[in-house]
Amino acid sequence: MSTAYFDFRVQDQDGNYIEVDWNSDFKVEFYDSIGVLRFTATIDSSPAINKATDSLGTYYYINGINIVGWAVGIVKAHIYATYKGENIIPYPTIVDAFEIYSSGQVLTEPEITYRQDDFGYISYTFTTSEGASAVLPDWDDNLRIEVYDALDTLRATFTATSDPPIRRGTDSDGNPYIYVDQVNLIDFAEGAAVSKIYAYYGGVPWKEYPIVFKPFGVAIYVTEGPTHPIAWVTKLRRWLRDYPELNRIIRAEETSDRMLREALRAAFDEWNATPPFTGNVTPSSYPVGAVPILLQLAACHVLKSVLLLRARNRLSYSDGGFAVDEEGAVTQEERALLDYYLREASMALKSYKQHLNITQGWGSVSSEYYYIAYWDEDYYNKKGD
Repeated sequence: MSTAYFDFRVQDQDGNYIEVDWNSDFKVEFYDSIGVLRFTATIDSSPAINKATDSLGTYYYINGINIVGWAVGIVKAHIYATYKGENIIPYPTIVDAFEIYSSGQVLTEPEITYRQDDFGYISYTFTTSEGASAVLPDWDDNLRIEVYDALDTLRATFTATSDPPIRRGTDSDGNPYIYVDQVNLIDFAEGAAVSKIYAYYGGVPWKEYPIVFKPFGVAIYVTEGPTHPIAWVTKLRRWLRDYPELNRIIRAEETSDRMLREALRAAFDEWNATPPFTGNVTPSSYPVGAVPILLQLAACHVLKSVLLLRARNRLSYSDGGFAVDEEGAVTQEERALLDYYLREASMALKSYKQHLNITQGWGSVSSEYYYIAYWDEDYYNKKGD
């Protein structure tokens, strides 16, 4: 495979997808893993930046990027865009576009498979060398695909006889490939899933064993109103107001999406481990009315992580009458803020779970008089006869 595909969306600080200025200043530069500028896409280049719209809004894509001669590894995309004449910050926005393997296989960063579907799709084309015709692996018991979610938890294993099974297909150019359809995403953590393909060819393991790539991403949603789904990570970042344009000193996101996912995971674990035990909840089954409680729990985990990092890296020194305090000490205000949120979140969590426990009617204690304190009219009428 000697071409690649890249797509992206642009968000404002509230997480809404926006349509950028469509002019000659709009461009995407692609740098390979050794930092060499390999291609610049514009609205007039070949291939060009294209614009499309789906149910979530506008997105942009470049298809057919020639990657012959590019270094193996992760390709970075530098996106230069403006909105109503103003640069979109950071300018440029730098993201991982796709990854190139030694086999010529291109790993494209996933276009998110959304929770409305709850099912994913995996496909893979085998080539023995760059430019060679596609082949099929040995179709035997050695062939299997393991799928891990963003938290590296094994969620599914597929074989030729599993349900759903690994299948064989042929694309429009006659190239054979394998695929799995209807991958159940219900319990997947948010983020890019990872597939590991264990395959043999000609009776020996494939040269990459297993083949590791990202077939899709998973966005987990809660619902605000009938038609407004918002991803957990996006909602937590919005609640924290952690955006480059608002972080005026560092001009970047203080907490990465990966760390926000870890904080959310810890918050879900804390919810499920707090008595009374009213049944475990998952991101897809969490009660919508209690979203603020979970966001506060997750925010506490984020703040604790940030303060631990600062305390660990603090270094004070003086030279020539000047005193320098790298990172800075954890302030009284920050400790008070963390204590406040911990108390508030803990009280709200216990109160809400007690409410759930009562409404679900988990157990009861009754008086022995329950069994005799009733009036059997038929019995007494018969007795009087």
